Amino acid sequence: MKIAFKDFKRDSKMLGMMAGDLQSSVDAANRWINQERVDVVNVETHAVHQSNGKVVEDGVRVWFRAAR
Repeated sequence: MKIAFKDFKRDSKMLGMMAGDLQSSVDAANRWINQERVDVVNVETHAVHQSNGKVVEDGVRVWFRAAR
């Protein structure tokens, strides 16, 4: 068995200057999981540390069992 992951970032809005809400990445992950019929192991929130000290949710990471 092999473990792999796929990241889903938030959708860009306003010419890429502002990201959409986290739900956009959750929706994309759900579509991919259903289309590819992967065996999901875990789902994590992906966070980014900004220079001003804030932590911003940037998307989700899906861990899954991959074909050898």
